[in-house]
Amino acid sequence: MIKIIIYIVIAYIVIIAIYRIRENAKSKKKSETPTVIPKVDLPKEEKIPDIPHSATNFDNIYPSCRSPRGIKEFVAIDFETATGARNSACQLGVAVYKNGACIEEKSFLIQPPSNEYSQINTKIHGMSAKTTANAETFMEQWPNIKPYINDKIIVAHNAPFDMSVLTSTAALYDIEDLNIKECFCTYQLTGLALVEASQGYGVKMNGHHDAINDAKMCGDIFVHICNGDKLYESLIKVRKGGKKESDQESVDKAECSDCNIFCAKAVVITGVFGCLNRDDLEDVIASKGGLIRHTISGKTEIVVMGIDAGPVKIQKIHDLQQAGKNIRIIEEEELRTILNL
Repeated sequence: MIKIIIYIVIAYIVIIAIYRIRENAKSKKKSETPTVIPKVDLPKEEKIPDIPHSATNFDNIYPSCRSPRGIKEFVAIDFETATGARNSACQLGVAVYKNGACIEEKSFLIQPPSNEYSQINTKIHGMSAKTTANAETFMEQWPNIKPYINDKIIVAHNAPFDMSVLTSTAALYDIEDLNIKECFCTYQLTGLALVEASQGYGVKMNGHHDAINDAKMCGDIFVHICNGDKLYESLIKVRKGGKKESDQESVDKAECSDCNIFCAKAVVITGVFGCLNRDDLEDVIASKGGLIRHTISGKTEIVVMGIDAGPVKIQKIHDLQQAGKNIRIIEEEELRTILNL
């Protein structure tokens, strides 16, 4: 009996010893194994919009929220671009205003990077690689542009676009001495497209999507805003992207007018009109003996030009006039008088 007890005690001691040896081995192995940190999906870092480094030199590229009432001096600008890239400026229009009047205007033709144009942009403004083939780059013209921009109150229609073009183009050429005093946006101040706001304030419109013409329209609108003038919705006859409905009463009145200006003349109609829609206007001019044509050529004698006239047609007219062709331009104000509308 005593022997059995001794054997049991010895077996127990051996089992305890084996257990302790195994535990020590596991502990040693665990200490030598590198700790594995479980994978955690961290939140993605919010993307911060790229701001050209040249823009760090000033804080006033964004439209001001203060009232512009009483401002007497400012510079209205407008950019046209060659492609969808904001650093592809191909034209800059500048109009300098003082005491409510435009005292200076300047148009800069700018050769964009590699002088490349997209068909979409050319269709909008009519310019192409041929237009700027001999033009200087923005960098080369910056010394001449700078006096119109730096330390000035800048006004643009849809200013965030124009300011983006300015800063992106400056950044492309590492231009760092760019400093705008303050910026205002006539689109934000009116909530209307350029052609609509121009009509509402009675501002004369010429060649929309030509940078200098757009800058002057913008500047004239801003003068009215600064003066606290009322915008008359009733004056807006043509809405951007809209088509005027047929007005038979106006058609009958126009056809009864005593007018022979169009008789036997090759007439091209471009743009949109507040007095008549395009189809009705063609019918009226044809009833007066006009020969309706749809493309500008050396045989064109009269162009009836409305709002948002095609830039390609405008350029073609200009080229033909420069070549000595006698093409008469009739804008809507004169057209209303001719047709007694």
